[in-house]
Amino acid sequence: MIAYFIKSALCLVVLLAAYYLLLQKEKMHRFNRFFLLISLMFSLVVPAISITLPKAAVPNMLPIAYVIDEGRPQQIRTEIQSVDVQNVVVAHSLTITEYLLIVYGLGVCILLIRFGRNLLSIRNSIRRNKSIATVDATLVLIPNETIPHSFLNYIFVNEADYTNGIDQQLIQHELTHVKQRHSLDILFIELLKIAFCFNPVFILYKRAIQLNHEFLADENVLSANADLKRYQYLLLSKAGFSPAVNLTSNLNYQITKKRLIMMTQTTPKLRATLKGIALAPVMLALILFVSAKAEAVAAKAGKVFNDTIPQKMQVQFAKPKSRGPFVSKVDKNGKAVFYKYVADLTPAEKKKFRFPLPGSFVKPVKQSPNERQMHSWSTKSIYGIWLDGKHISNDELANYSNKDIVYYTSSPLTKNAINYPKNYFQVDLYTEDGYKETFKTWKDRATK
Repeated sequence: MIAYFIKSALCLVVLLAAYYLLLQKEKMHRFNRFFLLISLMFSLVVPAISITLPKAAVPNMLPIAYVIDEGRPQQIRTEIQSVDVQNVVVAHSLTITEYLLIVYGLGVCILLIRFGRNLLSIRNSIRRNKSIATVDATLVLIPNETIPHSFLNYIFVNEADYTNGIDQQLIQHELTHVKQRHSLDILFIELLKIAFCFNPVFILYKRAIQLNHEFLADENVLSANADLKRYQYLLLSKAGFSPAVNLTSNLNYQITKKRLIMMTQTTPKLRATLKGIALAPVMLALILFVSAKAEAVAAKAGKVFNDTIPQKMQVQFAKPKSRGPFVSKVDKNGKAVFYKYVADLTPAEKKKFRFPLPGSFVKPVKQSPNERQMHSWSTKSIYGIWLDGKHISNDELANYSNKDIVYYTSSPLTKNAINYPKNYFQVDLYTEDGYKETFKTWKDRATK
């Protein structure tokens, strides 16, 4: 999940940077609106998709490989002591992840409350004030001093201004927001801000979307042969006023030099086309970077057999005609510095190994648990159960008696284990068939 959030944030940042660099200064506002919304959906969906790309074919019949890592030497034990824990009381303390989830939940709740209050404020404003239905929208007359603003199919204007004859360019501006459904974009980004309250990039997206909405509304007003200078002075005269609810679209949003300059700017079609095309490789590169995974294609001849042993170490068996198992050694950087077949090792080289060489594992002595142990293992909050190498539920132990189990091990889980703290001990049980299959390649104990 963390990887998804990181990849999603990366996509958001890269696409927003591409928007600022290539599109924001160009008069191609409809395309820009489409690109910003697609960027949001792209950043949410693509990181969740996994695309497998084929890599060079490799044979899947490999001899046994034992690797020594100088940076992290390990010791493999062949004898495992059984652990019998009774009357264990587990004290659960909150982890860092759980604390972060609590903080996230509080953040979501606060933003949801604010979002609900804003919607309720708009609803109350519609219900409590006089409304006038028109062909394209519903005018809501506000007694308090306010600038024209809109939400969904409603345009809110000051009642005194409307009575005295409000400038139609202001109404036309807000009517553009209504007709082009700009409120839906705002609601969409607001919901994303709530769900991803830890990611500030969505705040920048909202600003970019709202500014683009104003570009679209300004463009629509001026396309009706409106006087440019008069319209600019009209907008500046309304500067300093702002509606009480941030979910609405309003003509006073970011009255900046950038917005006033955009009214006089033009973008050639060729330049707009080339900039739109330039975005395709950016999105393709993001898809390959966050979703593509290279996977080696195994050769069809033969099979790979895994021998599961209690230490959960997996080894691969050599082909019958191979020279036998090999050993390799890597340095701290992961670079191979030593490679030899076991048969070619010198006595001095064999002493360097910290674990048994192939063929030296000895079968453990069979030992069945008692009934008291079988009963204690049914507590799923403490024990995780594996039977013959497969995970089973604790309730399934009722189908077996202690005599059905010929060998068992139990070991505590570390805090970084996958199942911690779902349970705190792992119990491996083996039936007669499972014991024979698991340890079939191990040597029998020497008998006198």
